[in-house]
Amino acid sequence: MNNIELWNGDCFELLKTIPERSIDAIIVDPPYNIKQAEWDMNFDIENAIRCCYKILKPNGNFILFQGWSNVSFTIKSALENNWILQDWII
Repeated sequence: MNNIELWNGDCFELLKTIPERSIDAIIVDPPYNIKQAEWDMNFDIENAIRCCYKILKPNGNFILFQGWSNVSFTIKSALENNWILQDWII
């Protein structure tokens, strides 16, 4: 049986503790930087994507929840700089 771990904390601090290429799947729902709440401002999505790429296994899965109206060129570029995008589910 596989173990599932849930972590709670500052994502950038937690990501530093995870060995490179050790994670099978990453499922994230990051702040959208739409300024609807204090926690939803100035989130460095590009850095988060780079950090996730470092810890994900080469054959791993990365699922990013992002409202279609909030997908920006920056996010799309950051994803394409690290992975070959196979699917967009809208």
